[in-house]
Amino acid sequence: LAVGMPTQDVLLRFFTIPNLPKSEWEAAIPFEARKFIPFKMESLVWDYRVHPSPVPNQLDIVFAAIQEDTLQRLLGVLRRCGIAPTVIEPRSVGLARLAAGAGAAPGVQEFACVVDIEQGAAHLAIVKGGLPYLTRDILLSSEAEAAAPAEDPAAGLDTNGQRVLSELSVSIDFFLREYPSTHIGGVYLFGEETRLAGWLRPLSEALHVPVALGTNLLAPHLEGSIPLSFASAVGLLQAGHDKAGLDFLRRSEAKDAPASAALSGAALSKMAALESLKDLRPGHVMSAAVVVAIGLGLMWFTGTTKVGGRHRQLQQLIQARRDVGYGLSSMSAEQLKPLQNSAQGQLELLKRIIDERTSVATQLDALAKARPEGLWFTSITYEAALDPQGKAYPKLAVKGACYLNQTEQEVTAIQSFEQQVRRSAMTLGVFSTTRLGQIDAATTTRPDANYHTFQLTCQNEARF
Repeated sequence: LAVGMPTQDVLLRFFTIPNLPKSEWEAAIPFEARKFIPFKMESLVWDYRVHPSPVPNQLDIVFAAIQEDTLQRLLGVLRRCGIAPTVIEPRSVGLARLAAGAGAAPGVQEFACVVDIEQGAAHLAIVKGGLPYLTRDILLSSEAEAAAPAEDPAAGLDTNGQRVLSELSVSIDFFLREYPSTHIGGVYLFGEETRLAGWLRPLSEALHVPVALGTNLLAPHLEGSIPLSFASAVGLLQAGHDKAGLDFLRRSEAKDAPASAALSGAALSKMAALESLKDLRPGHVMSAAVVVAIGLGLMWFTGTTKVGGRHRQLQQLIQARRDVGYGLSSMSAEQLKPLQNSAQGQLELLKRIIDERTSVATQLDALAKARPEGLWFTSITYEAALDPQGKAYPKLAVKGACYLNQTEQEVTAIQSFEQQVRRSAMTLGVFSTTRLGQIDAATTTRPDANYHTFQLTCQNEARF
């Protein structure tokens, strides 16, 4: 069984590192990933892939991680069902694998954008070479809401189509600004064909990028036809033939490999010793004992000589050491103890601050994802006070406005935004309270241009 993890359970980041030797990747990549992930690395199972960067002396890193307890819960369910999974990967990797055949011109950093549209949600991924480099989840309206007249009928898109267009436009613009040497060669849509067929031309004209159904991407992997809504499953089926994917199962098993190898080595050594003793004949026991005694004596003499030499070197280093100043060299052990305890306390406080820090970029990313169509931000303020124990109490204040040309829709959109932010805050585990202030009507010189303003506050209440 191959398993594709839901996108909301997976942290995926794309970043660069200096062109280091391969032997240093395992240490350097998780160290760099800490800057982009608001969790302790020890609590995660992660995997990565490395590609040459178009920028000289750099490497491109696609990094994916999942909470270890989430993975263990899944494995527990599979074990109870008698199932041994072959691979566990992010769902977006299956979609990226389908688009790996979308050819690029030689020497061009060409990416593709795939969008998998489901009931109530859509998943967007910018991909290349069978790997996702940027992913986004899009919240869609229900069927009844989507069937309502679109805000801009001339655009040829229903409500959900316009939401997809908005997220596509923002994501592509962001990616091309961050990585100007790249190019988006095409957008491929998966989902219900009858609905998506009417989106192709409006999306292509608005984005200035070719937009097509993903039929041609599925064709090489299938005999016959299959609905486009099965795209994720079809991409997942190819995981067994893909050695360049992101596999949480493999990395999870590798975590315990060093300890297992050490245990196996000790067990083999013990077994070899026992077998050697079995081969000794009774008449040879005394001779063997004499040989062992002589060997131990030589080892003791050699070890004593080496220890004596090391001891003399240590004494020379102690005598040649520089005075650290502040009168510490003249203090007794009892006088130094309070200073040591104070320094240790400060060190532990700094360690707690570092370990419990949260990524502001992750919080702002969740805030941007929750923004519905017609709503914009006018002010964002972030602060994080520390209590005496080093625990952070972050506070995020957002001011914004919404214009949909209908009062009820604007109020509903603002309230929906607050609920989505509340859910994101609970998922990130950063904020304990989310409060929506008073929604005010703002008037302009044109009655049809009136809009509503709001203020949203997310924080952890400080207790000091």
